[in-house]
Amino acid sequence: MAVKCGDVSADFMLHCGDGKKTIKWLALTASQRFSSRGPRGAQRCREKRQQVLQHSHYLPSNVFTSNQSSLMPNCYIEDVLHDDDEVVVELAPKVAVCSLGSPELSTWAVLAFAKTENQRKMHDRAQAIHAVDEEEARFQQKDQNQLENAHKLAEKASLMRNVLEKQIRNEHKRRLETQEEWKKILDQRLIDRILTNENDEEKSKIYELLEENFYYLSALFRHFCALGAGFAAHTIQFHEFTTIVYELNIFKTKPSHHLLHKVFTGSSEKGRTSTSTLIELHLHEFFVAILRLAVERNAPTTRMLKISHPVHVLFKMLLEDTIVPFVDRKIQGAAINSLFSSNEILALFYDYNLELIKVFEKYAVVVEDDPTLGILERETLNVSEFQILLHDAGLLGRQREMSFKDLRQVFATSQTRMSNEFLSEGVSESTIIHEDQQMDYPEYLEALARVALLTNLNQEDSSSFTKVENVLKRVSALAENPKF
Repeated sequence: MAVKCGDVSADFMLHCGDGKKTIKWLALTASQRFSSRGPRGAQRCREKRQQVLQHSHYLPSNVFTSNQSSLMPNCYIEDVLHDDDEVVVELAPKVAVCSLGSPELSTWAVLAFAKTENQRKMHDRAQAIHAVDEEEARFQQKDQNQLENAHKLAEKASLMRNVLEKQIRNEHKRRLETQEEWKKILDQRLIDRILTNENDEEKSKIYELLEENFYYLSALFRHFCALGAGFAAHTIQFHEFTTIVYELNIFKTKPSHHLLHKVFTGSSEKGRTSTSTLIELHLHEFFVAILRLAVERNAPTTRMLKISHPVHVLFKMLLEDTIVPFVDRKIQGAAINSLFSSNEILALFYDYNLELIKVFEKYAVVVEDDPTLGILERETLNVSEFQILLHDAGLLGRQREMSFKDLRQVFATSQTRMSNEFLSEGVSESTIIHEDQQMDYPEYLEALARVALLTNLNQEDSSSFTKVENVLKRVSALAENPKF
């Protein structure tokens, strides 16, 4: 402990027994120990007098620690201190006296030594002041703790953003991906089949809507790609396309098969040479198909009438009325974006990151990969391995949790474009065949977040944080699974 008296201080150990004594006893004992450290014998005349005189005793004026600004005199040591705590006892070098001759004590000293009636009144006032000070100190400590926690969360979240960079939405990435798909549309002249006249302004407005809603449309595309027998998320078949039309309820009345066939084939580069059963739409062709649906649902009943709105207006109406709400409601579009924008959620992923990596690496070798898929030069999960992982974690197969259809759609929807900046050195995108059938680590983390939002492990009113935490706990527990 440290004892301070004016400019003089001393450090020493003080044994407090079983801690049943009060802080007042601690202060008086420290004062006595401090006083006894004075020099022995009389001072010589030429020696400078020290501030701490022999056998003098000083009144304690405060007792505090690094975390507590003042320890109440009547508190027991065992209640407010721990073994080896550092305590500071302040001693008053002299006690000031008021004009009436009464000692002017510190707030702590009044609480500890008040005896006269006047001092008792001072004691009551001191207690009230101390209560206010304590309350203020608690608020300050709470604010400090919140600030420290916020800094820790921000640091963890920053590290996880680096891990999840490929999955997290950003304007730059969205713009590049939209430009790439739009270039394919223009090169194949797919947009010219919809716009009867060369109208650059109309094309520009359609492009702006496409860029603004790129993630919604691509999520819709990948989600319905998983309805077929395969697990690929890079093409969509005719029956999957018709399912989109029916589930989104795009038309007020049931559309004819002929109409959907016309939209589907007309959106493909191969549409004029193949039947709809052989055609599969890629992402840029799917965008064109959605654009065609927007036009067809507002088409006039007779050829004598013209479409009442420009194409970009019809496209915007379909997006706002149907597609965006559906993606947010059914595919967790806004929810996933919100999760990966939250420092609290990202910090939670950071806390479980090491265990999640172990689980990922263990299950990545459970099922032999298909050599025709052009496996990446790193560990990845195929859909069978992901299915086994969720089953072992108790998230798949029971009535209250995910179905196998949900699993396929989670797997497909979590896939993102593999751009060159995320490829291993020496591996080009052209060498990767059906990369969407393999799940890398960032996609695996997004898939777990989607699983958390889909499963019914918790009550409906549980927070997203609780849902994600429960899923991460279950999956992380597999890190020590003796099965592997």
